[in-house]
Amino acid sequence: MKTPTLIEQIGIAIALTMASYPATPLLHYWFSPEAAHNTLLGLLLLAYILCLCILAPARPGKIILISISAILTGLALFIVSSPLGLTTLAIGLLCTSRTLLFYRCLVALFSDALLQIGAISIALWAYSSNGSLLLSIWCFFLCQALWVFIPIDTKQTIKGWHSNETTDRFSHSHRMAETALAVLFRES
Repeated sequence: MKTPTLIEQIGIAIALTMASYPATPLLHYWFSPEAAHNTLLGLLLLAYILCLCILAPARPGKIILISISAILTGLALFIVSSPLGLTTLAIGLLCTSRTLLFYRCLVALFSDALLQIGAISIALWAYSSNGSLLLSIWCFFLCQALWVFIPIDTKQTIKGWHSNETTDRFSHSHRMAETALAVLFRES
């Protein structure tokens, strides 16, 4: 399975940041400043989840994931008026999306949650120090690009530390059962 690279993720960060630049004045024209920022955050969140679905290997449920994300983001825009509530939803949706699309272990999920908290913290710091929404969006998505360094499966990292031969009887029985099932399915 080909995992996305850091260069691809930085490209997504650049594209989303550049897309937010012309969208900000348009949203300020239609909405109040706080509603415009929330709408921009929701649209960028959906665009990023769509990019993740495009880069993900062929797994079922991508359309359902995008639909649920769009519905939750739309409801949050109407129900939640604070940017903190929408940011919490963004952290949850991004962790859930990457877990469903890429990860296979809890360590990766918790690492991704820590990355989300770090990305939000850096984006808030950038916004508070400069007051630039564009800079904080850039910092957030640039930190999001670092998820490619999270190990997808702990088995891949453990294989490098231990030999492939395991001596316990359970692992041996498990491998024998999988081999027998594979032979049965090939015969039918």
